[in-house]
Amino acid sequence: MRKRALLSRDELRPDDLLTLAQACEVLLNGHLTPASLRRERDRGNLVTERIAGKEFMTPAEIEAMRERCRFQAPTQKLPSAGGSVPPDRPLGLYPGGEPVTSQDILRAKLRKRKEAAAKRRGR
Repeated sequence: MRKRALLSRDELRPDDLLTLAQACEVLLNGHLTPASLRRERDRGNLVTERIAGKEFMTPAEIEAMRERCRFQAPTQKLPSAGGSVPPDRPLGLYPGGEPVTSQDILRAKLRKRKEAAAKRRGR
């Protein structure tokens, strides 16, 4: 049996079957390995077909996986209020408008811990 030449991305139809290695090469430009695709399958992000002991997928399933794996940044929350950031005051600014650094946040946490420890000791 002669192997068929690998089609280019433009020649593929959404329902063409590809092995995991072919999908990695053609559709993902070699950025992922077949093992990576198996991990995504195990996580429920990718649907594959097992035929005669070999695993196949379609370009449409790769697109669906990419959509499921798309990262969406979480909405910013104010640490003290637990709510969303008001539009007129972006996260990272003191009420006076000066920027808040991560070091400022750590110092505030340490100050609160020291105060709580002093209260427990009765000082």
